Amino acid sequence: MFRFAFAWILVLAATSAFAQKTDPDPLWQFWVKGQAQHFANFFQRAEGQAQDDVQALYGEVGASVALSRTAPLRAYGNVNVVQYNESELSTSPGVRVGIRLDGRPHAFDVRAEQLIDRPSFDIGDEFDRADITNLAGEYSYRVTRDWQVSVEGEYQKQDIEITNLRDNDFLSAGVGVRWRGSRLLSPEIGYRSGRREVGDDTLSYDQDEMYLQIRSAPAPELYISARYRDRGREYTSGREDDRRQITASVDWSMTPTLIWSFYGSHETVKINRAGRDFDTALYIVGITKRF
Repeated sequence: MFRFAFAWILVLAATSAFAQKTDPDPLWQFWVKGQAQHFANFFQRAEGQAQDDVQALYGEVGASVALSRTAPLRAYGNVNVVQYNESELSTSPGVRVGIRLDGRPHAFDVRAEQLIDRPSFDIGDEFDRADITNLAGEYSYRVTRDWQVSVEGEYQKQDIEITNLRDNDFLSAGVGVRWRGSRLLSPEIGYRSGRREVGDDTLSYDQDEMYLQIRSAPAPELYISARYRDRGREYTSGREDDRRQITASVDWSMTPTLIWSFYGSHETVKINRAGRDFDTALYIVGITKRF
């Protein structure tokens, strides 16, 4: 599967390299995206147990349209699909629509998403398949030229397919402060809090997290981001989790319409139950072609 993915990415890159290097149309924009994904310890098994890695291919086709001639306001949407190389996992389609304003001092992004047969590990760290509905929004305001404050909220509903009494709803909100005085270094610190209500109430939990994110654009064609997140969960049953994650990503615009993306994350989970601690990781290589 990954030989096919690699060949597909090379063909797309070669075709795009010889294409006319023009900026996307200001009214309508279209894109296709492909990713090769590698999940380490996909099923989140504890240390000392047999752990399985899983690979996946992700494909996306999207479009956006300008809604105003005077403001950077756009409506956007995409359809996507994930194919895993694991028999327990189904091919998973999805769709997302939203509206985004990239303005100053005001900016926002509101979106709705529906995912079908996506893997879920949000309930007790045990694998399940779920139809997932996401509603999310973010708003930011430039208090001064260099300082930005933001608020965000999310509602998620999961209809679990395999295990009874695990349908759940998640509601969260967060705040962040970001310094944008330099393209070379732009730090942000934030806090989020939420609660997941599960059909089996012993699996319900409160969740709080702090994060520190550093962004950098050392050149017009290069965008780098790194983030540290410390997340805690307190379950109705008395279980407690400490989930620490480090992520890093690089986006390289080979041309104005061709973007390579690289992403990696590692998460360490400590649980106040003997023999339950585990680590997971995710690595992604992708390419996006805009038209």
